[in-house]
Amino acid sequence: QLKKYCHFTAPIRRIIDFMIHSFISELETFDYSEENIERIEKEFNEICERASEAERVAQLIESETLAMDMAEYMESHIGEEFDGIITEVYPHGMFVKLSNNISGKIKFENMHGDKFRYDYDKRAIIGFATKKKYQIGKKVFVIAKDACKATRTINFEIGKQKSLRKES
Repeated sequence: QLKKYCHFTAPIRRIIDFMIHSFISELETFDYSEENIERIEKEFNEICERASEAERVAQLIESETLAMDMAEYMESHIGEEFDGIITEVYPHGMFVKLSNNISGKIKFENMHGDKFRYDYDKRAIIGFATKKKYQIGKKVFVIAKDACKATRTINFEIGKQKSLRKES
């Protein structure tokens, strides 16, 4: 019975899978000297560290590429209106996700009809005069204000709420 188990699922870790399977298949003839065990542990640790770092870099590149693609797509949709859902609120605005999974930011300056503040306790953005409240999960109507592929940014502004399309 094995005392330790390891399993890797990320594609970038397949080399580690191969390395471990090869090592396991050679256990019957393995030299179990303390020196050899220490050497193998050190080798495995170094390889795993390099693989983990490569995986982090790959995830960052994937995320940046996706953000760039989304911004490039939205560059040709400036001024268009979309239904979205608030996915995050923060002290200077909020993030909205559209039905096509594109996310963008709405800064306070792009929220018209009132001055807004962030309420830390309620995790909401609230209008001073209207008391209009924006919270995670709320549907909003937005207009694509600007997008930039180079900076991987998408900015929306709040559209007129009465324009929010009814769901069927």
